Amino acid sequence: MLRRTTDVWQAEDDPGRLAGLVREELARREETHLPLALALPEAAANIVQRELPAALTGEELRRALLWLIRAETEGDAHIEEKMLCCTPLTDVPPYRYWTAVMPAVQVRAVYAAFAEAGLSLQRLTVCPPGGGMLAPQIEAARAAPLPWAQTNSESETSVDEEVLPAIYAGLLFHPETPAQCYWGSTQKAINLCRCAAAAVAVLAAVLFWGIASDIGSYMTAVQARDEMRAELLLHSADQNRLEEETELRADMEERAQLLGAFLSESRPLRALLIRLGTAAGGGVRLTALNAEGQMLRIEGEAVHYAALTAMMTRLQEDAGFPDGITLERAEHERGAAGEPAHVHFVLRAAWRSEV
Repeated sequence: MLRRTTDVWQAEDDPGRLAGLVREELARREETHLPLALALPEAAANIVQRELPAALTGEELRRALLWLIRAETEGDAHIEEKMLCCTPLTDVPPYRYWTAVMPAVQVRAVYAAFAEAGLSLQRLTVCPPGGGMLAPQIEAARAAPLPWAQTNSESETSVDEEVLPAIYAGLLFHPETPAQCYWGSTQKAINLCRCAAAAVAVLAAVLFWGIASDIGSYMTAVQARDEMRAELLLHSADQNRLEEETELRADMEERAQLLGAFLSESRPLRALLIRLGTAAGGGVRLTALNAEGQMLRIEGEAVHYAALTAMMTRLQEDAGFPDGITLERAEHERGAAGEPAHVHFVLRAAWRSEV
């Protein structure tokens, strides 16, 4: 059931007022005990599209995007207090992601306001355009014979656009929804009663609230119908999940050989090796370095794509590479017996030795 309140809540308003509006509406139906999901308007967060050199998922995706934000805001003393939710926009290179970033203190303030109002807020998010990666499930929910209570006589398209955040919020309780799509509850105990979950969507000028029991029931039926496909998807996700981060042991002998070979040819290459070693940092090991004039071919291994991205960013900012860095190849490889998996990569760049 979806209804419109007569009150208006803006993104800059106090979250306590929002919690009060929601409680008042739920109290009329004696449903204040239900777990809630809240979709804030885009104005409440910093919305930016970002690119990564590889397709990532789950917490690794969230960490990689947070690293980019830290790099963009270097020197900001409060960067550790940012929180992010995201969704992929493309599944082919260049890999683009839609991100919504809020200060952690604001996220905690919303949760605290709902807790003080006696409401169980479990999910907090911002609905991406068209529903992002949940667009297929949203279309399925729209097509289902669910008892949406339309409260105006406007066109059906207008109503669909208004209820989109409510449907998106309700789907956050589905077990297959990735955690990257929302900021989770700070409470330790999470009520898993998804079939009776309420979804609350806040628009820039109008507040909507929705109870997601119908959505949950319908999606449960879809999951049962497509049980085999769901199992295959879960298995594929497990296979593609990158192994836990581990530092590669420094190969000092190999680095010494590289150093000796290059120092015998040209003294400026000492500066090049120092810069490459500094840019590599933790989690990256260089395995080969070839030079053809001013063109370099850099080959190595990284523990994960985030470490590779960090190295590329540092090289991009180095004045010794005025034309930037080009990623020629990046492949995820499983290690030998007893060795961790890694990302094998090849970079190309023009080196300016006089810098």
